[in-house]
Amino acid sequence: MRFSQITGYEDIKQRLILSEKNNHIAHAQLFFGSEGSANLELALAFLTYLNCENKTENDSCGECNSCNKMDKLIHPDLHFVFPNTATKKITGDKVMSKSFLAEWREIVTTQPYFSFPDWMKFLEVENKQGIINVRDGKSILSMISLKAFEAPYKSVVIWLPEMMNQSCANAILKLLEEPPEKTLFFLVSYNSEKLLPTILSRTQQLYVPPFSDEQVRAYVEQHAEGIINIDQVVRLAEGNMNLAIKLAGRQDNNLFSFFTQWLRVCYANKPSEILKMAEDFQKLGREGQKNLFVYGLKLIRNVLLQNVELNSMIRLTDSERHFIEKITKIMDVERLEKISNIINELHYHIERNANAKIAFSNNSLKIGQIFHQKV
Repeated sequence: MRFSQITGYEDIKQRLILSEKNNHIAHAQLFFGSEGSANLELALAFLTYLNCENKTENDSCGECNSCNKMDKLIHPDLHFVFPNTATKKITGDKVMSKSFLAEWREIVTTQPYFSFPDWMKFLEVENKQGIINVRDGKSILSMISLKAFEAPYKSVVIWLPEMMNQSCANAILKLLEEPPEKTLFFLVSYNSEKLLPTILSRTQQLYVPPFSDEQVRAYVEQHAEGIINIDQVVRLAEGNMNLAIKLAGRQDNNLFSFFTQWLRVCYANKPSEILKMAEDFQKLGREGQKNLFVYGLKLIRNVLLQNVELNSMIRLTDSERHFIEKITKIMDVERLEKISNIINELHYHIERNANAKIAFSNNSLKIGQIFHQKV
């Protein structure tokens, strides 16, 4: 990974490069920000730059032996720790990060800006909750006990350190308190509030903001083909590049049309029409179904903003704005919040492999009841 491969973040890139030039590289750094930002990518690009044998003024060369190994994530002085869990092949004491390195290298190099659910899906354990366990804590000790083989630094990248269990977190804390010489710890977090305060206090923190709309647009236009409605993708992503990539890949359906038709069918409260729409919903596939709910929740959020007259925060197309103006005439905030809760639950259950047709049908009937509740 090179800095030039990451869209935007020029100020952060220069800040990292300057720390190397001034020889002020903190031994423990926390790259934190929301999901879908470039936390992991910036950490890897910085490590590639630090290890590069022929670095330029503003980037790694991308051609030397070190850069080639870093691109493939096989550099002997680069180590990874990340959430994991038992699978069909890996069980018992073997459940630790190093047992999943092949899968980790593949997802990092092929699915940029991936999320934790994406990682669990990649391991085919979507219904399990991964953690970073104490075996990983002990593994880090062995990783850093030897001198660096080739690079100036040994480096340990801990992805989602907020998912460390207590024993592992305590082991990491001791290492951060007494860091080995020429060893770098890069923590990449999407929820740093869950980290121990003592760990936070021992890291140099770097906030990585969401992508701007312009950056999302530039990336999607470059990497996705046949996009029907890029404006919709940019608006829905709200700086989350992972979501933007998924939405761009689902342009075979119109989210606005499907969602508004769904609400109309729920309002009509006709079981036969609900069952017919459930068939169409099932055909979307799980990612398409989840994207529909993400879109619907954002649209309802804009309805709520309209209700409380925060129009300046609303980002809509003309069709969406017209729909909201109509629905605010018949829907109060309480009903909207109830519908929003149902959609949130639907998203949760679909993510965990619920029967899409049954879940959609049952909850559509619930939404219909909410529409006709007496205030």
